[in-house]
Amino acid sequence: MLPDGVIVYSGVGRLDASDSTGRTQWEYPVMNPPVTVDMITKTGGHIPPGNFWLDSAMAVGDDSTIYVCTSDSRLVAINGADGHFKWEFKAKAHSVNRASPIIATDGTIYFASSDGSLYALLPDGTQKWALDLGGGAISATPILAEDETIYVVTPTGLVAVSPEGKLLARYSAGAGSESSPTLDADGTIYVATRAGKITALSGTHGGLLNSAWPKFQAGPANSGRARRF
Repeated sequence: MLPDGVIVYSGVGRLDASDSTGRTQWEYPVMNPPVTVDMITKTGGHIPPGNFWLDSAMAVGDDSTIYVCTSDSRLVAINGADGHFKWEFKAKAHSVNRASPIIATDGTIYFASSDGSLYALLPDGTQKWALDLGGGAISATPILAEDETIYVVTPTGLVAVSPEGKLLARYSAGAGSESSPTLDADGTIYVATRAGKITALSGTHGGLLNSAWPKFQAGPANSGRARRF
């Protein structure tokens, strides 16, 4: 949900945005030619699919820009006000990037890739750095701590990375995890593992960062609501 109450959701090969009455505000990519009654009749009531398939959940910046990982190893930025394409960034290796992006206070976008790397991008899509975490494909969304340390769950454990892209610490979870971590106000990190356990780790980087989108689905409640100002 964007700050103005518009809801953005994944359609059939496109992004769709609707207001509180269900009226379409925009779609990306725009159907060309526009859908007609005759077209829907010929397809048995199905709207023709687009070519924009999402691999991850979305993140929303303070300016309502929508960031999402899509097919062909891309992270794409879409203007949430009108649905126009802004830019795209392609990861260095062909991969399916299921971890959703997160956003720091300065607008830096972080996303973890199934090529095993953590990427940091400037708000214009330029790469700041990429760090190979050496633990295999990452499918869990990272989380940002109060001092902007990034916690990333890899298939083998949890790692802490500085906002400059330096590895700070590594914890082996044994069974590994594909679940996104969460962070308590006292800095405790909680990680669910494939062994069916939840592990609590004492963090030293504070609670959740007060930024536009510091974790999966925005905040501790996983509401998916962009903050209002």
